[in-house]
Amino acid sequence: MTSSLESLTTAKPVSHRVLIVLACWIGLVFIWSSLDVKALAPIFPFSAIDGPHLYKTGFPYAAGFLLALWLALRLKLTPLRVWGVALILILLANLAQGGYGAGLLKPLWHEGKQYAQDASRIGDDWRLWLDQFTNIHDQLFSHSKTHPPFAVLLNYFPLRYGNGHVLTWFFIFLGTASVPLVNLVLRAVGVRPDRSNLLTLLFAVIPAINIYSVVSLDAVVLTASTLALLGLARLINDRKPLWRAVALFAVGVLAANALTFAGVFLFGVALVWVRNRQVRTALLVTVGVGLLCYIVLRLWFGYDHLVAFALASASEHPDGFRLISWPAHYWLTRVECVAEIAAFLSIPVLLAFRRKLHPVTLSGAGVLLLMFLTGAFRTGETGRICMFIYPFLFLSLRHLERPALRRLIACAGTQSILMQIFADWFW
Repeated sequence: MTSSLESLTTAKPVSHRVLIVLACWIGLVFIWSSLDVKALAPIFPFSAIDGPHLYKTGFPYAAGFLLALWLALRLKLTPLRVWGVALILILLANLAQGGYGAGLLKPLWHEGKQYAQDASRIGDDWRLWLDQFTNIHDQLFSHSKTHPPFAVLLNYFPLRYGNGHVLTWFFIFLGTASVPLVNLVLRAVGVRPDRSNLLTLLFAVIPAINIYSVVSLDAVVLTASTLALLGLARLINDRKPLWRAVALFAVGVLAANALTFAGVFLFGVALVWVRNRQVRTALLVTVGVGLLCYIVLRLWFGYDHLVAFALASASEHPDGFRLISWPAHYWLTRVECVAEIAAFLSIPVLLAFRRKLHPVTLSGAGVLLLMFLTGAFRTGETGRICMFIYPFLFLSLRHLERPALRRLIACAGTQSILMQIFADWFW
């Protein structure tokens, strides 16, 4: 099968696609700058960008990244080697931000408004803090306000029993755990081992994963969501044993929902497949366990997850539905939401998609678009916030052959390291 990327050798198809991308980009930049749209909504092209900068102290790490990428393309890859190589590439790329402090420590403490700052104020009794969460909601920093309290507690325990370095490496492990899970997902849908290893390496070097997978809560949500996707893929493809797939799906959905209410997305995707008897079973089990957790938290800890969701929604949308209260901001952020996911997928990978997408990709993309229409993600930043969508998208790259995958890895990795060197993308 001829890969779609091999069209790179023929100028006409590629130039046609690239011109469309550039025309859209230039048009949006023109609107943003010339018509003073930024006065209405501080968004496009990237509301989260801090730069451009030139991180000279990061150059040695960037050189190390390119060398490691070159060597990785010459290794005989196994699932364990892919995870190891991916971890090295992700760490080197983040160190290219200017070293250990700037690349791996600063994002978790950025501008004093992260979960770690709220976690450091909890004190010794985290149960009392959880019980009082809805009462002290207004006292939290902006990120903590729009998430369940477990996002803060995830930072609390490493800090309580360690320090900032322990917290950093805790997030590094949890964030990069998505890499081997993506490999398992690809194999669950029938991708051959040699292709799944290369696709997994490609997953690790696209900008979204390369930039954010070790320095953000959203990377942990990605791991939980990929766990749920693995269970869903095994259920749809009738992979035995059934109980294991159901457990994977339930644990992934509940863990994601505990951190960022992203379980809504995963639950929505599963509803698309509700005609599948096994998926119905997984949904019923997930709902049952979720209700049990809700009751336990409500009775034993005094925490109400539904009230927390309402508070987070009100914090995210203080003036109500923005299509009515601020239509310009609504529509422009909807454009940015889609554009940023595409940009952080990397332009070469975006061009490799075919018209016929995997059914699970279509269900994931459809549910996410519905979330966008409801006004989800107030100021964009979906390259980070919506990291959970990328494993769904990668299912539609299963047709790519090994030579095309190697070229894509080189191109996407180059885009990622350039983005790491010249700007700070964390918000």
